[in-house]
Amino acid sequence: QLGGPRTMEGFLLRALKGLKRDRAMQEIRSKLRGRSLLLRRGARGRPARHSAPAAPVRTPGAAKRSSRRAKPVASPAQMQEQHRLWEAYASAAVAALPSTELRALAALCAEMDRHGSFMAVVASRCPSHVGIEGHVLGETSRTFRLLGASGKPVTVLKPGATFRMQLPAAARAGVPPALHLDGSQLLWPSDSKR
Repeated sequence: QLGGPRTMEGFLLRALKGLKRDRAMQEIRSKLRGRSLLLRRGARGRPARHSAPAAPVRTPGAAKRSSRRAKPVASPAQMQEQHRLWEAYASAAVAALPSTELRALAALCAEMDRHGSFMAVVASRCPSHVGIEGHVLGETSRTFRLLGASGKPVTVLKPGATFRMQLPAAARAGVPPALHLDGSQLLWPSDSKR
């Protein structure tokens, strides 16, 4: 609409109220057609100074780069010791369960620390992760970091993956030897039918 409250023409009409309307409209149309009007000066910065290019960055040689790469996270002996400690912890946690029902196992899975446990990837969205097994180095809300037989840590996403976690042998009568987890949640004990 011509001369609306939020248009440039409306602003100028209010500013030129003393002039005749027809003359003001002609002035506006002839001067502002297709152009924008700045009401105040825009802020301008200083022009950028051109400086000499920085000296090239020297990169280390291949030998230095390979020496800087991540070292093995843990030796097999360290992981065996960590797993032995985890088995003692898990045995005590399973023994403290009020019952061996699935509900109690699910609550235990939600609370239990899995660092040092032995896990295998049963199913995953990423086909290359299926079959990876190893000790748990770390766990976040979305990932497990496993150290397999190759000695390389592998990060596996929890969403869309099913894991088999082995429980300590003879932890308690009625408790299965392994549990299947969807991420961190219990799916089913591995010795029962799905």
